[in-house]
Amino acid sequence: MKKMIYILCICSFLYGCMFYTNGYENLVDLSSSDFSEAQNLKKGSKCSLLILGVIPWPFGNSGPDNEMEAIKQAGIKKVQITDYSYDYFFFYANFCHNIYGY
Repeated sequence: MKKMIYILCICSFLYGCMFYTNGYENLVDLSSSDFSEAQNLKKGSKCSLLILGVIPWPFGNSGPDNEMEAIKQAGIKKVQITDYSYDYFFFYANFCHNIYGY
């Protein structure tokens, strides 16, 4: 019985990556965005590593520390749209906040 409880706990921790995200947070109003020069759109990203899909790992950060630094590094003067992207791996997930603009 003890082994079964351990297996269920381990499976639930590994399954946490799927329950962490919510598709509704990516809804944005595109009516006020200007995509007349879409080929010139710049992208800035702030990425971090999440262990088991929930716990932030401080040593897995790549790129800037916050969104404002990502905007400055990309040379964005006017933000048009932001979104999130997730790359799932076995024990961890790579979470990125992407900022697009001119």
